Amino acid sequence: MPYLSECTENLTSLVPEHITEHLEKITSRYKKVSARTSLLLDFVWKRRATTRPDERTFTALRDAIVDRINPNWREQTIAAWALGRADLTNEQQKEATDLLAFLLDYSGRTRGQWYGDNVGTGIAYAIGWSFAGIAFSAMLYTVASLLKIDPFDYPCFWIACTLFFIITPSVPFITVSNLASMTNTVRWEAARSLGSLKRAEGVSSLLRASQNTEFFWNIGIHALNATLPSLTFEQHYGSLGSDVVPNLCRLLNISFDLRTVEAREWQLVLLDALEKVGDARALPLLTLISQYDTSTKGNPAVPQKIAQVLKVLWERISRETEQATLLRGSEAPVLPDTLLRSYEESIETPPEQLLRPTNSLGKKEEAE
Repeated sequence: MPYLSECTENLTSLVPEHITEHLEKITSRYKKVSARTSLLLDFVWKRRATTRPDERTFTALRDAIVDRINPNWREQTIAAWALGRADLTNEQQKEATDLLAFLLDYSGRTRGQWYGDNVGTGIAYAIGWSFAGIAFSAMLYTVASLLKIDPFDYPCFWIACTLFFIITPSVPFITVSNLASMTNTVRWEAARSLGSLKRAEGVSSLLRASQNTEFFWNIGIHALNATLPSLTFEQHYGSLGSDVVPNLCRLLNISFDLRTVEAREWQLVLLDALEKVGDARALPLLTLISQYDTSTKGNPAVPQKIAQVLKVLWERISRETEQATLLRGSEAPVLPDTLLRSYEESIETPPEQLLRPTNSLGKKEEAE
């Protein structure tokens, strides 16, 4: 397999610079790579990640993303980029979208869990650094004792101890910062590829990630602009995450603070998505905007679209209400005591009245 230095000239014209930098870091002329990494690099080097990956290559791309035992954030970044560029089958696209959404959602964790894991790792590094510093200081003291000198008389010993006590408390903060930078690099690449795939399955993760303002304006708005048009009422209404409609409304509300042509186009995209997957939770915002917002007067397309979406949502809610009413037909329309009266009340009829037909029949027989 060729090494990176042998194909850099052809690679840089087709592969982004940041991907090339990751390739340079994970391989070298004297470094042996794993079979998975070899397949991954071969797909990027020889085929520029533009062809359809075979089963082994696609498995290597998937394993690079979901590996929890030996995760490599550089391999994850390259795999995420390749999945968004490769010529995938429909089945592979669906699986790739799920994998990329997995990366974007902090590898299946909440943001709080991810941050807690990073803090725990930082504390573990700080403890390890502390033991290393104590061991090094003890070693220096032992050597000084064997040489029969007082280490406290030498400035280098004091400087080493001072640096140790200064650096140790900052280790957790440095660790958390580095881990956050690596994770965000992977997540941003996954978001770019989700935008390239243009599949509705990635909308929920992109909307959650877009709660971060920096992510939204750099990556999220472009990826959502590409994926939201893929939503359909028949396939996606009620099947996406419960936070999709609130997040769409939040982005729509923010967009009305802008006064640009691009903002109006973005509003139409969001309104179209709400028309397809929106529910009653979108009514308050849309009603408020239609009544009080004056920023859209110069562009009649937005007010017209809002009115259309409101009409669709009210009709949808009305149909759902009617269906719920029809499903309640099994409930008793009358009071239970009316139906159960014959069982609850005692019979007051005298026994002779109950036997009267038999007695009258006996009298007829005697008369004959």
